[in-house]
Amino acid sequence: MPNQWIRDCHGDLHPEHIHLAPKTLSVYDCIEFNDRFRYIDVASDVAFLAMDFDYHGRPDLSRQFTERMAAALGDRGMLRLIDFYKCYRAYVRGKVESFRQGEAEVAEPERSESRHEERACRGAAL
Repeated sequence: MPNQWIRDCHGDLHPEHIHLAPKTLSVYDCIEFNDRFRYIDVASDVAFLAMDFDYHGRPDLSRQFTERMAAALGDRGMLRLIDFYKCYRAYVRGKVESFRQGEAEVAEPERSESRHEERACRGAAL
């Protein structure tokens, strides 16, 4: 399947969306409400999880994951795009958190957490 990298992906891949069992791997809670958010470059989906590993202080897992995915997919060129997509995904994540801060129905403790998340995402994107 070379050159077919725009696929129906997860779109929002966080570690908490992955369940590892002794003999299976399950990925759940993909973006179902909008195909445009899910039909993306495979490298973008890989970068989202890599960005989350970086955010949680695990750049080692980020590197290992991206390198192994590139090898498994036979797409070493993906590695040239990962930093771009990680930056883009961190920016979008920060923007979502900033929108959340302005929602009237969001309680103050959640707004405070959202402000912290937004700042952390902004820092991760730099």
